[in-house]
Amino acid sequence: MAFTVKPSTLISLLVVAIALLASAAPSAHAQQFPGLGGGGGGILRNIFNLFRIRGTIFCSLNGTMASDINGTATPPFGNALVQLRCGTNVITASATDPSGLFSILMNPLQVIMSTLLNNCNLMVVTPLTSCNAQLPSIGRLFSPLQFNGSSLLGFLNIANLIPGGFSFQLPQPRE
Repeated sequence: MAFTVKPSTLISLLVVAIALLASAAPSAHAQQFPGLGGGGGGILRNIFNLFRIRGTIFCSLNGTMASDINGTATPPFGNALVQLRCGTNVITASATDPSGLFSILMNPLQVIMSTLLNNCNLMVVTPLTSCNAQLPSIGRLFSPLQFNGSSLLGFLNIANLIPGGFSFQLPQPRE
């Protein structure tokens, strides 16, 4: 009497075995995800997690929309390069669209949440004069990151981060 196993059954057993092994391994990254559970999950859990950093930048000294005395709204800062910096290291970058919107997606294997919130910031590299010649030609917009809840998209747990508030900073003098 011969014993046969269908290929689909074998694949299903393999997937279940991998999932069980992955859920048994502890994960330091999963514990860094506020609002996304925590505890175990192993490396496979991190594959199904993302950091999403997104915001809108306007052409002003603080990157926000305002109106002048004539009621004219601040235009968006389109085609601006936004860098995610942790210390002096550039982790990744994104350009704003014509509406000033930017979005950065990151895998938590690259950096953990506490590092993003405590040691990283967003820097707008493009000079403000590129959107308004009356603004300073030197200096940059900087913003810390702020956790803004989490969302679930299928199997993906997404930690949403936003700029905590841009401020204009002149370059530091070199010693």
